[in-house]
Parts: sequence; structure tokens; C-alpha cells
Amino acid sequence: MPLTTRTRLILMLPALLLALGLGAYRYQANLNGLRADIAQTFHSRHELTQNYLTLLSTQVDAMQQLLLQRYRDDPPPLPALRALRPLADGQRWVLSGREDEQGASELSGTVTGLGDVPLASAVRRELNAALGLDVLFAPILRHNPQISWVYYTSASDFMYLAPKPPLDDFHYERAFLLKPFWQDALAEHNPQRRQIISSLYEDAGGKDLMITLSAPVYEQNRMLGVVSLDLGIELLRRLTSSGATHGETLLVDEHGKIVVRQGTFGLHEQYTLPPSAQPSWDSSAGVHWLGKPMLGGQLWLLHHISESQLHWLAVQQSGSTWLLIGLALLLYGVAWRLFFALRRMTRLMQTDPLTKTLNRRGFYNKAASIQALSTRQQGHLVLLLMDIDHFKAVNDTHGHAVGDQVLRQAAHYMLKSARPFDLIVRWGGEEFLVLMLLDDAESAASVAERMRQQAQRARFAERQQVTLSGGLVLVKEGESLDQAIRRADQLLYQAKQQGRNRIVSDLPTRATSDPQVQASAG
Repeated sequence: MPLTTRTRLILMLPALLLALGLGAYRYQANLNGLRADIAQTFHSRHELTQNYLTLLSTQVDAMQQLLLQRYRDDPPPLPALRALRPLADGQRWVLSGREDEQGASELSGTVTGLGDVPLASAVRRELNAALGLDVLFAPILRHNPQISWVYYTSASDFMYLAPKPPLDDFHYERAFLLKPFWQDALAEHNPQRRQIISSLYEDAGGKDLMITLSAPVYEQNRMLGVVSLDLGIELLRRLTSSGATHGETLLVDEHGKIVVRQGTFGLHEQYTLPPSAQPSWDSSAGVHWLGKPMLGGQLWLLHHISESQLHWLAVQQSGSTWLLIGLALLLYGVAWRLFFALRRMTRLMQTDPLTKTLNRRGFYNKAASIQALSTRQQGHLVLLLMDIDHFKAVNDTHGHAVGDQVLRQAAHYMLKSARPFDLIVRWGGEEFLVLMLLDDAESAASVAERMRQQAQRARFAERQQVTLSGGLVLVKEGESLDQAIRRADQLLYQAKQQGRNRIVSDLPTRATSDPQVQASAG
């Protein structure tokens, strides 16, 4: 009979649902992959930028510590101090590294200040300490071309600035103390005396946009001055754009002012920080972003991408793989069915269908791993072979259905009481074999007797109890399991001969303290 349209739709519905499910799965996987790639690139950019800024921060710390140490030690005056001279107006003085006299030409920068010459002793002492910074100024400028200026600004109205500026272009003025690098360092704004980072600004010397890293220098709660380092943003722009990814990475200060971004932006342009800046993905107003702080939260590296762009990229990457996913899932389904069919077949081949215990095939298959575990742990393998007493009479009197019920019950109680590495086996007819791994051989008799008592909980015909007889052996070193089973079978025979309802073992006498477990007479 031909299929109706409705029947065809019903038959197609599972395939359509599967296709939609596969498409959604692949889409989500691509979406997660895009996020992971963006996050990895972002964290690499953060690490590069933070390492570079940490290096510069360390250099500022070194300048701070060197100046303070020289000020406290008050070493002999440097030869360059002899080149200090007043300017024509008599209100200013200069010590220029551009002048070839008294060793001043060896300086990396120029000092200018306000006041009379000769300087007061305290100012001269501080100036001598500041000139010692030249041992750091020179290598900092030589190895960091992105650094525009390094300098020390003193509360005693002078500044040491490197590299050497022309005297016509640079003279110290008290207006410098109104700039953010100084104001932000004052105790009322910086009680922790921490290193500070300025917002982005245009260099007065014409060296493009930059930021300043500064640290106040204190001696006995008196601020001597501020050491500073001016950094151009070009290298920061390269570091924050290293590696290819989707979206945009930008650097902002703690007030939300943009320091670096890849596109054009205005000076003092604000970037609205998300409500809770955390180093993880978040979504706000249709924008996915990542944020991570650096230098104690004074700077933040952010990455954002619009939600629509992210989802469209995931859709593009998913379209070409639908067919491959369908084929893969089809093969996976076939393999899954074969796996479970094989697993079920293996279980059926190794399990006794009546008692759900292992059969002989299953026993030999699993016993090898128990033997290997015993060798590694230096444990003791014990074999207990048990037989239900008078089982033939139960079958003959009450029928095979009752006999099967007894076997199932005995097996159930033994399986219930078995430990993780015990193997319970229906060895044949009414015989059960138990392989146990013990840490202490002396506990073998009591463990075996507990197992026998559990099996004897089986009942039949108005709750009549069955009893079991058993042979218990300790598997000897180098002895095969078959040899040990034969010994256990002989001991089982002795238990039958001695009146049944007991276990006979060949364990040492001290290991057979249980009255129901008797040592072999042989």
C-alpha cells in the first residue's frame, strides 16, 4: 500500500529532528570553540601586556629605591655637580648634559630648577642623589625605544629629565606640580604611596600619545619627589593586537578612559565598563566581553564582540559540516548497537542463566585479573568449593522447580554478601565455587564460614533450611587454579564423609578456629 503524505511526514519527522539536533549541537560546539579561541588569544595578549608593564613598573621601583638609598647614604658629590650654573635671570639654574664640561656631558639628561645658586645643602644633597639615577636612565632609554622620557621631579623645585632636551625648549616650572603625575602621587590622593599610572595624554614634547608610570619617594614621611617614566602607546597597541581573533581588544584605565584600542579614538574617550568586571565571559546589551585587570587594577584589558557577530560566525562554521555529522552519528549508532550486543552476548556466555552467578567460562576469564591483583598486593587467594547437602532429595521430593528456587536463593545470598573482588561461580549442579582475595590468610576460615552461612539462608517447602558442605584451600605459590580446585574437591568429599554441614580445610590449625571449619585429617 503506498504511503500517504501524513505517513511520510511522520516517518521523516525523526530524521528532521535529528538533523536539527545535530545542527544545534555543531552550532553550539562552534560557538564554544569561538569563545575558547577568543579567550585564549585574549589571555595571551593580557600576559604579554602585563609582563611588559610589570617590567616597566619594576624599573620605576628600582629608580625609587636607588634615589632613596643615595639620599640616605649621602655619597660624595658627583663631578657633574660642578657644571651647575645660574641662568641670566638669576631665578633659575641648569645642569645640562649637553654641555661638555666637568663631566656633565656624560649625563643622560638635563637638570633645571628654580632658586638661587649656590643651592642650599639639602637641595644639593637631593640633586646629587638624583644624578645617581643616570645609571638606570641610560639603559632604560637604550633598551626601551617606546619610552619617551624618564625623570625625577623634586618638591625642592627641580627636575632631572632624560634624554637630554634642548635648553631652549625645556625649563622647570612650578606648573609641572599641577599635572596629574604629581597631584595623583600626593598623600591626600595616594595614602598607600603606591605606584600610579596616568590617563592617556599628548606629550608636550611632541612625542605622540603616552601614559606615565610614577612612584612617590618618601623619607621619614616627607615626600622628596616623584620618579616617572613616560611610555608611548605604539608597543602597547601591538601587544594588545597580537594573534588573530574576532572582536576588539582595548586597554582602559581604572576610570574607564581608553588607553589603547585598534581603531581611532579620541583623547579621554570613555569606555563603559560592565557592572561587574571579572576575568570571565559576560554578556551585556548584546555584547560579549572578557575583562582582566593588571597592575593592581589600575589598568584593565578588555575584549568585546557583538553577540550577533559571534552567532553569525558560529552559523557559518556549522553549515559545511552537517553531512559529516550525520554520517558520523549514523556510524556511531551502528557501532553502539554492536557494542551493546557484543557486551550482552559476552555476559550471557559468562553467566549462569539460573543463578546469575559466573559460569566456568566467566570464572576463568575473570580469575586471571584476581590472580594478578593478588600478586601486586601480596595477598592470599582462597578457594571454597561448596555443595548443597541432600539436594537430590529436594529435587526428588519437591520437584525441580523448588530445587531451582533453592539454587537461586543460595546464589542470591552469596552474591549479596560478596566483597568487590570475590568471584561466585556455579561450578555444576548444586556446587558453588568461591574465589576470595584476602590480606590475611588466618581470616580465611571465618570468611568462608560466613559465606556458607549466607548461602544457608535459602529456604524451601514451608521454610525448611538447606545446609552446605565445603572444602577450603589456600592457593599455593606456583599452583594452578585447577590443581587447587581438585584439592578443594577432595576436602569437600571429606566434609560429606564427616557428616555434612561443615567446611573441611587444609589450612594451618591456627587458621581454623571456627568450630564449623575443620582441618583435614590427611
